[in-house]
Formats: sequence, C-alpha cells, structure tokens
Amino acid sequence: MQNRIFGIMDNGENVYLIKLFSNELSVNILTFGAILQNMHFKQRSVVLGYNELQPYIKNKFYYGAVIGRFANRLKNGYAKLSHGTIQADINTDTGHHIHGGSKGSCYKNWQILEQSQSHVVLEVLLPDGEMGFPGNLRTQVKYELLSNSSLKIEISATTDAETLCSFAHHSYFNLKGGGTIEGHELQIEADSYIDVDSEGIPLDLCSVSKSQFDFRAKKKLSSFETLDHNFCISNYRTKIKNVAKLSYESVSMDLMSSEPGLQVYTGHKLGVALEPQLWPDAPNNEFYPSALLGPNEKYLQETILRFSDENL
Repeated sequence: MQNRIFGIMDNGENVYLIKLFSNELSVNILTFGAILQNMHFKQRSVVLGYNELQPYIKNKFYYGAVIGRFANRLKNGYAKLSHGTIQADINTDTGHHIHGGSKGSCYKNWQILEQSQSHVVLEVLLPDGEMGFPGNLRTQVKYELLSNSSLKIEISATTDAETLCSFAHHSYFNLKGGGTIEGHELQIEADSYIDVDSEGIPLDLCSVSKSQFDFRAKKKLSSFETLDHNFCISNYRTKIKNVAKLSYESVSMDLMSSEPGLQVYTGHKLGVALEPQLWPDAPNNEFYPSALLGPNEKYLQETILRFSDENL
C-alpha cells in the first residue's frame, strides 16, 4: 500500500502517514510516535491533531502518541525495581519524570512491520540505559479497525532485563468535531481515584463516593476546572472490559481496556484525554499494580474505542 510522507526529521528520516479505513471509521497513523494523527467517524473528526510534522517533534500535549516506557509520573524520577532503585530522566519543571522522558517512545520514528487497509503494526526499540531505564525494550503497537465502528489499539513489549513498562495511548477526543468539550458527558467504571498534589504526584487512594470524582453515572465535564487524575478500574491488568463512555448529544464513544487505570486529562478544554495505563508512580507505592516486566514475560495492553450515533 502507498503511504504518504508526512514530513522529514532533522536526521533525514521520512515520517510516514498510514491511512486505515472501514465503512464508518477512517484513521491516520504516523510512524513518528506511533501517533493517531486523525480519526473520522461519519465524516466528523473526533481527535485533536496537527497537520504537519514540526509541532509533533516536541508535542507538548502528547497529541495522539503512544507514550512510554513509563506513562504518567515518577516522583523525583526515582523508581524501585526488584534489585535496587533507578534514576529516570527528569523532564518536568517540578523535578519529576513523566511519560517516558525527553526521549520516550512518543519522540521515536517507529518502523512499519506490516499493514493492510484495516490495520498496521509499528515497532520501536527503546535501548538499555536510555532515560535511565534498564533493558532493551522492544515494543509494538497494532492499530486495527474492527467491523463495529471500532478501533483496537494493542501495545506489546518484551525486554532482556527487568525494567519498568507501562504504556498509554494519549489521544484527545472531541466528539463535536471542533470547538471546546463543553456539552460532553463522561461516565467511568471506577469506585476510587488517586488524589494528587499540585505536581500530579499521588497522595492517597480515595473513594469516589460523595465526591466530585464520582463518574459512575454520566456527568458533564464542563462542571470541572481541570481534571488530571487517575481513576482506579482494578488492581491489576485483566481481560478487556468496559471502562468509560464519552458522549456528546447523539454521538458516543465506549472505551474498553485491559488496564487497571484510566488517566483523565482536560487541560486545555479542546479535547479530553482518556489514557488507559497503570497507576501513576506505581513503582514507589507498594500496593499499586506492578509496573515490572521481566525478560521471560510479555507486556500486553488492549484497548478498544467503539463509536455510535443514536440518530443513525
């Protein structure tokens, strides 16, 4: 299949745009960052993205990217492994690690392993020692359009030494097709959330009951100044299950995932990021789901985004 050159990196590498399409969904995937650059449902664009490569090179808001090898925060960049503590790259103004560091997976140009009209498999190698993480982490992401107006995102990884591994897909969704997220409603299958300090570092595991974080029944997002919190779906990775539902008028998106956490971020109001992942700072909290991956293990995260329109 013919892929379009989306841009050229400073080192001369081509960044390709891969287009997948079905009857009701079409998506554009970039090799850079394994980014979901655009997605249309019934001719309506439902994710935020840029139309050229340059803004993605820094990608301050991580639009559409696959982020890792550890998504979310590590307090002071430290992380406990079985045989000691590592110091990961510090890439926040407040002195913490976030989203894999300044050379994480979202800043790599991934290789195309296979593709068809309805799927593509991309791969990247995150080298031993890079960003302070041990182990050569070979990572693949598969984007696949399913028959029921769904996009499946499968992220897998293997390592040759014990390391941390927790990826997240970081698209921002706007079911209006433009403007702000005013009028969107969100429902989350979570009984608890993680309270954080002003720097996004976990403080306590809290019940959502009788709090503003109770999204067990759908709630308008406009009632919040900003959400940047992890909702605790389970205590460990499971088979794929219903996690959240985002709605705007008659259009809705059901999110199903294997992950124990869902980070919800509404930072700049143009879209809402729904990021399936482990819990933030998990290696430094004994009772959080484990982020360790050993050389005889395989990391596998599965997420499905299913779109529908009640008017159709």
